[in-house]
Amino acid sequence: KNTSNAQYVNDLYTAIFGRTADSRGFSSWKNALDNGTSRDTVRNAFYESAEFKQLCKKNGIVDKKNRYPKAAAVLNQVGWDLKAAFQWSAGMKYSKYTATAAPGMEYYANYGFTCKTGNCYVMAATFCEMARELGYDAKQISGSVPLRSGGYGPHSWVEIEINGTTYVFDPDFTNETKRNGYQITYGQSGTWRYNRGSVMN
Repeated sequence: KNTSNAQYVNDLYTAIFGRTADSRGFSSWKNALDNGTSRDTVRNAFYESAEFKQLCKKNGIVDKKNRYPKAAAVLNQVGWDLKAAFQWSAGMKYSKYTATAAPGMEYYANYGFTCKTGNCYVMAATFCEMARELGYDAKQISGSVPLRSGGYGPHSWVEIEINGTTYVFDPDFTNETKRNGYQITYGQSGTWRYNRGSVMN
């Protein structure tokens, strides 16, 4: 995090390719970083390169396909970064849709990635799938939150445990209130009162 763009590129060549950067490649990647391309995007480009795939094949390492290509496609656009994934899901157009756990996470995610619109279940599902693609043990929760009119209404959000703490990631909360729903905790001031139900399949 505290290295220059030049050092970062040199480190990628050493760690991923096991060699010193060639002048043409070095200049190309350093310029990309200097012009605003994220480090996550550059790093993942190294992993997608023909040279890295050849190194894997040479050493008997199977090239793993993305678990869920629709999630990977969005991450390729926004960057392989948890916050960027959250912002994509929170930024979709809100629309009413099914609001029960029964259809399952992938059902909601497929709808969201295809239509780019949906409710809390759709937003949570797309974010959860991208978080899993990034390697997080993310869980989509089906529960409820209090309604202004009284009683409780169905709601869905995502849980991720980080360093022993369970965090809530609620893209719909951000979508509706314009407040931070990224990596918050249960009971945190200024957030909704979450009534946790079940972990969705």
